Amino acid sequence: MLIKTTMKVKQQLREAIDLLFTRGPASSADYTRLVLHCAQANDFNQAKRLQSHMEIQLFQPQDSFIHNKLLHLYAKCGKLSDAKHLFDNMPRRDVYSWNALLSVYAKVGLVEDLCAVFDQMPCRDSVSYNTLIACFASNRLSSKALKILVRMQEDGFQPTQYSYVNALQACSQLLDFRLGKQIHGRVVAADFEKNTFVWNAVTDMYAKCGDIDRARWLFDGMIKKNVVSWNLMISGYVKMGNPDECIHLFNKMQLSGLKPDQVTVSNVLNAYFQSGRVDDARNMFSKITKRDEICWTTMIVGYTQSGREEDALMLFNDMLRGNVRPDSHTISSVVSSCAKLASLYHGQVIHGKVIRIGFNSNMLVSSALVDMYCKCGVPFDARIIFETMPVQNVITWNAMILGYAQNGQGQQALALYEKMLQENLKPDNISFVGVLSACINADKVEEGHKYFDSISEQGMTPTLDHYACMITLLGRSGNIDKAVDLIKGMPHEPDYQIWSSLLSVCSKGDIETAEFAANYLFQLDPNNAGPYIMLSNLYAACGRWKDVAVVRSVMKNKNVKKFAAYSWVEVGNEVHRFVSGDHNHPETERIFGQLNRLISTLQQIGYNPDTSIVLHNVVEEEKFRSISHHSEKLALAFSLIKKPNGVAPIRIIKNIRICDDCHVFMKFASMTIARPIIIRDSSRFHHFIGGSCSCKDLWINFPATFPLIPPTSGVPRSFNELKVAHLFKFSSPPDLATILFLSRFSLLQSYSMHTSLVPISLKPSPFHRHSFRLFSAQQHVYRINLTITSLSRAGNINAARHLFDKTSTKDIVTWNSMLTAYWQNGLLQHSKSLFQSMPHKNVVSWNSIITACVQNNNINDAFKYFTAMPEKNAASYNAMISGFVKNGHVEQAQKLFEEMPRPNVVSYTVMIDGYAKMENGIKRAKALFDAMPFRNEVSWTVMISGLVENGLYEEAWELFVKMPQKNVVACTAMITGFCKQGKVDEAWNLFQQISCRDIASWNIMITGYAQNGRGEEALNLFSQMVRTGMQPDDLTFVSLFTACASLALLEEGRQTNALVVKHGFDSDLSVSNALVTMYSKCGEIVKSELAFGQISHPDIVSWNTIIAAFAQHGLYDRSRYYFDHMVTVGVTPDGITFLNLLSACCRAGKVDETVYLFNLMVHNYGIPPRSEHYSCIIDVMSRAGQLQRACQLIQEMPFKADSSIWSALLVGCNIHSNVQLGELAARNILNLDPYNSGAYVMLSNIYAAAGKWKDVNRVRVLMKEQGVKKQRAYSWMQIGNKLHCFVGGDPSHPNIDDIHVALRRITLHMKVKGNFEEAVS
Repeated sequence: MLIKTTMKVKQQLREAIDLLFTRGPASSADYTRLVLHCAQANDFNQAKRLQSHMEIQLFQPQDSFIHNKLLHLYAKCGKLSDAKHLFDNMPRRDVYSWNALLSVYAKVGLVEDLCAVFDQMPCRDSVSYNTLIACFASNRLSSKALKILVRMQEDGFQPTQYSYVNALQACSQLLDFRLGKQIHGRVVAADFEKNTFVWNAVTDMYAKCGDIDRARWLFDGMIKKNVVSWNLMISGYVKMGNPDECIHLFNKMQLSGLKPDQVTVSNVLNAYFQSGRVDDARNMFSKITKRDEICWTTMIVGYTQSGREEDALMLFNDMLRGNVRPDSHTISSVVSSCAKLASLYHGQVIHGKVIRIGFNSNMLVSSALVDMYCKCGVPFDARIIFETMPVQNVITWNAMILGYAQNGQGQQALALYEKMLQENLKPDNISFVGVLSACINADKVEEGHKYFDSISEQGMTPTLDHYACMITLLGRSGNIDKAVDLIKGMPHEPDYQIWSSLLSVCSKGDIETAEFAANYLFQLDPNNAGPYIMLSNLYAACGRWKDVAVVRSVMKNKNVKKFAAYSWVEVGNEVHRFVSGDHNHPETERIFGQLNRLISTLQQIGYNPDTSIVLHNVVEEEKFRSISHHSEKLALAFSLIKKPNGVAPIRIIKNIRICDDCHVFMKFASMTIARPIIIRDSSRFHHFIGGSCSCKDLWINFPATFPLIPPTSGVPRSFNELKVAHLFKFSSPPDLATILFLSRFSLLQSYSMHTSLVPISLKPSPFHRHSFRLFSAQQHVYRINLTITSLSRAGNINAARHLFDKTSTKDIVTWNSMLTAYWQNGLLQHSKSLFQSMPHKNVVSWNSIITACVQNNNINDAFKYFTAMPEKNAASYNAMISGFVKNGHVEQAQKLFEEMPRPNVVSYTVMIDGYAKMENGIKRAKALFDAMPFRNEVSWTVMISGLVENGLYEEAWELFVKMPQKNVVACTAMITGFCKQGKVDEAWNLFQQISCRDIASWNIMITGYAQNGRGEEALNLFSQMVRTGMQPDDLTFVSLFTACASLALLEEGRQTNALVVKHGFDSDLSVSNALVTMYSKCGEIVKSELAFGQISHPDIVSWNTIIAAFAQHGLYDRSRYYFDHMVTVGVTPDGITFLNLLSACCRAGKVDETVYLFNLMVHNYGIPPRSEHYSCIIDVMSRAGQLQRACQLIQEMPFKADSSIWSALLVGCNIHSNVQLGELAARNILNLDPYNSGAYVMLSNIYAAAGKWKDVNRVRVLMKEQGVKKQRAYSWMQIGNKLHCFVGGDPSHPNIDDIHVALRRITLHMKVKGNFEEAVS
């Protein structure tokens, strides 16, 4: 109800200011009343229009009240430029004016400018000081905030409640308990003890400084508590890790009668998750009627951290359906859930959503994506994301090194580590965990020793995680004794992980060592089944069946249960779970049949099931049956049934380690089915391709329990409820190339710009200490780097620089972060100065400064930096090539491309894009495309788009047909090409083939209908789009207005305008311009002018639109008025402006005015005239009878006349019956366009007017011989929601009799009035 009331108030305010523009000057009282209404409605747009009206009318208020109100509103809305412009032009200023300007600088975070304004103030009050204190505190400049508090008192001003609250916030940030207590004393002395606002701040200060008991004592002593009081106390308990007391306090709050708000609920949800009460959190969440993004995020993060990943994904889908925008924490948690579930499909879909909502450069989200792709077995895609990061710190490198180690690519991991050292980055503990893990996977014992010894050389002490890696490495190489000696010499007490690592590498000859290790494990965790199973398996392998029985008896007596082994596979967005010998699946018969056939086929080429690994004392036939139906084999058979002819990898997840026989089986299977098989077990990834595995068979016979991948507690349930199409519109999951192409960056910067994204932040996982996880940096310098990047992304560059200057231990990442922060905020000179002062520069630094120059169109300086680089990588070349292409220097880009040592797919694609956009460069683009050694979807899409943009539609279609995998972007490009050719039906056919359409494809199809005169179909398609749940954007509404204008559908245009307001696009400039055009073409010129008046900052297109509107209605004076007004406000007219003016003159028959404007355009504004301009001036001359003058002008034109110019002359010849010149004009038209029916008809009319009937017949015979048909004339009108079309003499209309009766009545009435003859003439 409140929203509807607010909308009504704003509508009334807009109508009032509309009326003001139509009436002219207003009184001071009127202006004052309207300003107050704008302030009450918080309507910046109408306030800006009101200010514009006052300036146009040269109104100057007698005091500063009106301007101060406007200034305060601009400050409240954060409109710095508007506020500063108004302040600078105020004739009278007072302290209120200065305070308002201070507040706008504070709101946008420009601290230095705020201080400058504060120092310039002629007089100050307490509000001035409070604004400064609050700004410093909110920008974490706490020391400065406290200094201003002292200065405030020195200058004779008593601190107010706001002063104390902000000062206490500064103490909390500094964790300065002593100073906070002093301010607490001042608060008491100032008699603010009963002020709830101040007392809340005191309580919060104690809680954040760690004295939660003192905070509680103060809280309990408060007489009047509000919701904020309870929230601060509840939040304090959550942060102190005391969830039970938090929940207890929440219950007391409810008993007090106060209603919790969203902040309360989020804190209590956090408390429930902290205490493991997940179901209680869900019940509480389900009772919340109005949920904000914080509540949704709290629940999703809580589910993810509690091992309920599938619930997190389901809830995320519900969040999107509720039109709640997720933040970076939400997205990163959801991506993390996909990683834990190894659900690549959903991870890719959410990656698409990330691009769509603009989080692709967020550090948390990017980090989560790297982790997800690695844990889904796609390290190549993870590396692409890694390489596109501009600033790579140690944590980022660790992520990629561990990702390679997880996927059995040990050599790549070690190579990346060496490259990291070359970048002068110091490794940390996690780095060495990744490196040692890579040595284990690659069976590099000597290298492992070297890296282990280098831990001490780097000034660190090896941790238990490092020792666990070394024990595994030594044991696997047969050096069990050395592993035991290493344990004995450890400075740490061995933990569960150490003994588990030792047990895992024991073989049949190491029974005593295995028993020794197992004994410690039984003591540390007597209920863990793992050690019992491993020891039992070793006994069975040695044939010691009595010992096997003893172990199993102990397990039974202690109620230790072996966890079930199972595998699952995701097919068709549905998860299918299998256990060994499973007969519960609905397609059991087909699965076992498929598996048995596959086993027979593999046996023929050498596969022999290894029954020796069946550690049960049963007959051989039973062993064969047992081993043949393991869960991963059933999952593979099911995948082959569902996708028998597929080429994509088959992905299987298993909750324990894959057995030796299944490992051999999968190698043979990958060779036979000619498809990669990727299995993620509890230890690592196995990539089976062409008969070999990425682990190089080093994992066989070593039952490792050192999982680089956290073991999944359970198989996910079906994802059928998770409508991924709601997240991102793809018919199948997009690959990395498509995802990056869809980014807002230019086509090639998506891959090549190491300098456009922010650094990744990672932290260790709670799943085993050596495991890897994302989202937080543990060391101080990492937090500094992260904070600098976050502040710069928020536009708070001053705070970022302050933190940078304050940091004493800067690493190369710190410098690069600040360097990137400057250029991302448009401060190129600051970037250059910082770059020059850097003590050390790496390739990322150079790439960043090059990109800074490119982004600011300073291509010369970019090239200077590029030339000076001591060492260049592919990203350096790609950034520079992209810069040249962006600035139109394609030849320089080509030269650099040819010099590039190893051009990659990005380099080729950049050049193709550049060639396609240059004049006559499309052939070079196609030649380079044909020469590419490897193409991805981006390459294909760029080439197809280039061909379409150059009008080579047939070549584009041929290439599109050959494209291996067609994405929605390529389809949209082809639809554009069809529409430009007028082949709308072909476009529609292709559009229907896109299974998951995005907003761009809908818009192009709607635009195609509208621009080809099929407005009704455009509107119908929009209705269909809305029914699918797709949200329109600005281009959608522009297309709809175009469709309404083409058919003069006024009512539909009004309905579309209502939708524009509903979706918040009423202030969008392109939409507003289209609205002006729509009203004009529907005959509502007054509404068109009002729509123009509502545009707060019209651009050249806006002015051209309103001038064209009046020109189309024959109102030259109004067109000229807006032209003069446009020039007055400083907007320079262009060729379109003059074309509209000349058109208006032509319609008004003003020959001299037309000639004057033409000369004004050419001589005063230096605009070279085009054919359309000459056509206007020739048209007005011809219609005025100045045919010889028009002919002379045609001869003097600097280019050859086209058919439109000769048509303008022919019209004049028809009006004035000039046969000779008419024949000349028609002859030239038909030479240029032999099928122009208009020229034939008009020449025939000229002959008929002159009585030359033989020539008339000759023209008609010629038309018939040439197959030229006269264009059919028709009219239409809209009544209600229905269009009625009429053709001359057409009797088919259902109301034709009534129409004829009405027509005769009108004719009779005109005869009576005596003007019928004039009308028909």
